[in-house]
Amino acid sequence: MKTYLVYKERVEGFKDVSETVKVVEKISASSVHSLKKETASLSIYINEIKNILFRLSPFCKENNHPLLQKNDTGEKTLVIITGDKGLVGGLWHKVIDAFLENDNHYQSVIIIGKEGQEYLNEENVRIVKSFTDDANVSLEERTMQITDYVFREFENKIFSRVDILYPRFISLKE
Repeated sequence: MKTYLVYKERVEGFKDVSETVKVVEKISASSVHSLKKETASLSIYINEIKNILFRLSPFCKENNHPLLQKNDTGEKTLVIITGDKGLVGGLWHKVIDAFLENDNHYQSVIIIGKEGQEYLNEENVRIVKSFTDDANVSLEERTMQITDYVFREFENKIFSRVDILYPRFISLKE
């Protein structure tokens, strides 16, 4: 028959595991919050696209603006949005796996986020341009840098098509 001390040690071990699980849950909730902030840049990007399209709408009849011209000579490009930190490696793996299943459709890849860049480097994927987190640059400014780069390359007929791959998730707080 086991002694009291053996059972006491087991109970204390279970308590330690329980505390560890609680800490990991809190860290994960924090990471999801950070991820939500990161993907908020996509909303800024969408609004910027809408604003540009609104400004371009008077030129639709003339069809002479570079963004309205058909371009089959450039590369099909994919922008992959990931994060720069956090404990959501499984999510980034799923995003990169989704790309790898269709990587033959794209000639060039632009990556947003350090985590995705690391996974793509592991897969030996050629990255045309990388945007990682810079504490000195605001989210709006970073979004404008990305938008300016993509539009400039499209206007210069380097890119013929630009698709965006980003994660969808459900926030724990909602």
